[in-house]
Amino acid sequence: MVSQKSVSIDIHIVDMTRNENARPVADEYGVNYTCINSYETDNKIEQVAIARDRGIQKTNGRYVLFLDDDDEIQANGIRMLLEAIESGDCSVAFARKRDLLDPEAIREFYTGENPIDPDTVLEFCLSALAAPYGISGMLAERSAIESLLPMADFPHDDIVPVIELVRSNKVCTIDRELITSRSGYGLSRSVDCKAARMAIVEYYDELYDAYPDTVRKRGLALKHAIGALKCLQQSRWSAHAVRHFWKAVRTNPDGSPYGLVFASLFGRYGLRSYKSRFPSPSGFNWPV
Repeated sequence: MVSQKSVSIDIHIVDMTRNENARPVADEYGVNYTCINSYETDNKIEQVAIARDRGIQKTNGRYVLFLDDDDEIQANGIRMLLEAIESGDCSVAFARKRDLLDPEAIREFYTGENPIDPDTVLEFCLSALAAPYGISGMLAERSAIESLLPMADFPHDDIVPVIELVRSNKVCTIDRELITSRSGYGLSRSVDCKAARMAIVEYYDELYDAYPDTVRKRGLALKHAIGALKCLQQSRWSAHAVRHFWKAVRTNPDGSPYGLVFASLFGRYGLRSYKSRFPSPSGFNWPV
């Protein structure tokens, strides 16, 4: 962040570690620093949202950019995002990030045709229980972010804020990879994240009504598939996982790979074996 070119920025580190691990970094670079000493929740997803809320409260710039501690932005990244906002008369800008989602699956959301079509993005989010954009590395007008507060009330720290920003603002994208991550999956494979993604279906029950019924069915099928993986993450074998996979297969509008249900009868081992043989079962998308 300190190497950003052609822009004036005010950096504020929000330390989530409770024991001031990041203070030496803040002191070295002479930037603002806040440490969150305690949380009322052990949920890591909620803690991330709380930290972002705190960061907004501590700053006052016209634009806001969140950057996770394991992410890096190119030296000209903020300038490019700002230029995209100004040239497209938009409020929010996203750039590509090497992320969990298949680059081909989200390429259509980085066409450079700005502002983006919100319905296309929302349909994807509701179907995949994922977002083609990430909050870390996004640049947004402060008013757009403040309209979301407190983000800690959302069921998911990344996906839901993206949905809300797309619903209420003109959004632009840059078809360049400006953000790189050093930690791979981070919290995305945690039990907390799986539970948060499952909660999205109920949270947006009314929004689903605005889209074809297949969108809701895909979301429900994925919710159950994620629920099954969550169960098997907590236990080698789970009857709940079998039931979740059964519901996922029955609900999925694009295909019915019943072998998935049979494999789940053998717990983690059966599922691992099935996935190695059928990485893309007909009509079914594995949750990331």
